[in-house]
Amino acid sequence: MIVKGEPRPSANLGLFVSTYIGGGDTTPAASALKGVEAQVKLHTEFNPLDSTDTFSLLNEFGSILQIDISDLLNRSTDRPKTLTQYTDSLKNITARAKQTAQDLSDHGDTLNKDLRDAQSNLSSIRNKLDTAKNKNDFATAGALQKDLADAQTKVGEINAKEQENRDTLTTYQNLIAIADQRIKAIEQNREALIAGVKVMDIPGVDNLGVIQGRSSRAGGTSLFQPPPSL
Repeated sequence: MIVKGEPRPSANLGLFVSTYIGGGDTTPAASALKGVEAQVKLHTEFNPLDSTDTFSLLNEFGSILQIDISDLLNRSTDRPKTLTQYTDSLKNITARAKQTAQDLSDHGDTLNKDLRDAQSNLSSIRNKLDTAKNKNDFATAGALQKDLADAQTKVGEINAKEQENRDTLTTYQNLIAIADQRIKAIEQNREALIAGVKVMDIPGVDNLGVIQGRSSRAGGTSLFQPPPSL
């Protein structure tokens, strides 16, 4: 008996199945999966500490700040061009460093919030554990011991990440301050640098190697601090 109803695409379906089984040129569809992956990336906060660019940029930044400008220019056959190229490079990497520093600052805010939440949860578990012990509810107290250990571990992990983030941000901020001084000093003393003459003390030029009888004011023991000879 023939049942009337909507037409069924049996022929087309059979052709599709035969082609697939036969290893035909059927293009797999992955758009849905790609969409899910895109949504996950979109809603996952960027962690600069997980990016190798954060630390490679830090090394590059420290290296360019350690360049002896006087020596660089003395080795050049075109002093104005060399100084311009160096200044442009320094400005470019300083701008990149400032963006990374902002990313670290934003991530630090998130870590601080996470740390406060984890500490609050730890305090809550401790209170529950104390209450259970006071009531001689050892079954509950025993169950809470694992929760307490997990909460303590969580606080320790977040605290370590927050410390690493803070240390990295501080290093960036120190280098950015030096870079801003150096850029200003180069621009104010461009002609003197090109001519190769010494200049009088101007704020920010201590690390340029063009001041007579002065040592660097750049303090600290950071690996990335430029040496006094700069």
